[in-house]
Amino acid sequence: TQRTAIEAALARAASGHAPLTLAAGGVGCFPNCRRPRVIWAGIHEHAEQLSALQQAVEQFVAPLGYPTEDRPFSPHLTLGRIQREASPGDVQRLGERVANTPPMEPERWQVDRISLIRSELKPSGAVYTPLFHAALG
Repeated sequence: TQRTAIEAALARAASGHAPLTLAAGGVGCFPNCRRPRVIWAGIHEHAEQLSALQQAVEQFVAPLGYPTEDRPFSPHLTLGRIQREASPGDVQRLGERVANTPPMEPERWQVDRISLIRSELKPSGAVYTPLFHAALG
């Protein structure tokens, strides 16, 4: 099945990369804090190792029919999304607060696997269900 092929591709990609420690710190907005749609925390340490892992995943799943990403890889944690119904004033104030957030001490954690996750968008919000894990290394 397609899912089995994806799982095998993820396992191959993960096997060539050692576990790593990541650090998130500093917040920002996509596309920018004047018109925020997404609030994020940036990945600062070992981002190049994470980028190499992302490239390996793309390399192994592309032959299965999944297009590669044209935009540059921007490692981050999504903290929240702005609802389309949000008032322009609220969106502007939120963007200003994010832009003026002082630097924080990075939060570190160990990454020892990658996961295949089903994302279902529901009226109440997104529901994420882990389907498969592949150990790094």
